[in-house]
Amino acid sequence: MFARNASLGAVPPEALRDMLALDAFERARQQLRLSWDAANTSWQRWVLGYNQARQRELLARLGFEEVNPIRLVGVLALLISLVMGSYVVATRRRAPRPDPVQRAYLDFCRKLARRGLVRAPQEGARDYAGAVRDIDPTLRFRFTQ
Repeated sequence: MFARNASLGAVPPEALRDMLALDAFERARQQLRLSWDAANTSWQRWVLGYNQARQRELLARLGFEEVNPIRLVGVLALLISLVMGSYVVATRRRAPRPDPVQRAYLDFCRKLARRGLVRAPQEGARDYAGAVRDIDPTLRFRFTQ
């Protein structure tokens, strides 16, 4: 709030009375507000005072002693590629593995397809069984209802 080495004589009596009248929660809230205000002021000073000299200083800290636009664009392109690649890898959908029954059915359909009895993509199991029975009556499937 006030500098630690400031004398109480420099503080107006009304302000001193107001500070002493505050309870602990109110003092903490006021201190937090003042700290936030100080951080905000520091940030604004840094952003508004950002000039070419500060830019060079920042780039020097990042390892760019000599400013080379081509090198900066290359590093930026590399960083963007890494971020985008990470995003693609992290969000890529993996095909779900079929359950054992579905896997067995698909294997069975492949075996029949090798014999020339190809299942249409929109054809369900019952329709496929009926089509197979119509084509080759020796292959009989029994379904329970």
